[in-house]
Amino acid sequence: MKWNPIGLYPILDIDYCKSKQIDPERLLKVWEEFPSIVDCFQIRAKNYSEKEVEKTWEDLRVKSNLKIIINDHWKLSIRVGADGFHLGKEDYASLTESEKNQIRESTLWKGTSSHSIADLLSLESHWDYTGFGPIFTTNTKQTENIPLGKSILEKAIRITKVPLVPIGGIDIENFLSIAIPKLTKPAGISLFAQEKDFRWIANKYINS
Repeated sequence: MKWNPIGLYPILDIDYCKSKQIDPERLLKVWEEFPSIVDCFQIRAKNYSEKEVEKTWEDLRVKSNLKIIINDHWKLSIRVGADGFHLGKEDYASLTESEKNQIRESTLWKGTSSHSIADLLSLESHWDYTGFGPIFTTNTKQTENIPLGKSILEKAIRITKVPLVPIGGIDIENFLSIAIPKLTKPAGISLFAQEKDFRWIANKYINS
C-alpha cells in the first residue's frame, strides 16, 4: 500500500495517554470516524520495552482498522509485519550499513525525521515520509531542535522530494496556518488526543 501524503497522522503516545487518563481504544474509535483523512496512526511508547510494544501492537491491531506504524522499533516492525515504522534521523545515522540496507529493502512504510532544510535535502529516497519539525514549541516531546516556523515549512514544501509530516507544537490555534491540504499530513500527540478538538480539526481540514 502506497503512503498517502495528505490527511492527518495521529500519534498514540502511551505515556501521554496514561498521564492524562485517556483511553487509547476510545481515541482509535474517534480517529476512525474520519476514514477519508485518517488511514493510520503511530504507536509511541518510549518507556516500554520491545516486548511491551509488541503486546501493545498486538492488542490494538485487532481493535482498529487503521494502519499501524511503530515508533523506534524497526526490527520488531519488520518481524511482526506491522504496516510501518518511524525511526529518528539520529537513530538511523547510528545504524550499521547492513542495518540500513535492511531498512532500505523493507516494503513497510518507512518514516524518519528532519529538523532543517539541510536535513530534508540529505534524505535518502527510500523514505516514504519525513516528520518535519518541530514547527512550533512543543511540551509533549523533549527536543533541543529550534522551532522552524511556518515560513520554513512553506519553503520545505516547495523543495522536498519526500512527503512532509509537519510535527511539533501544533495546536488548535495554529493548526489551520500549517495544515495545507494535498501538500502535507500534519501529525500530533496532545492535540489529536482531545476528542472535541480532533473532530473540529478533522472537519476543518476536510472542508478547507
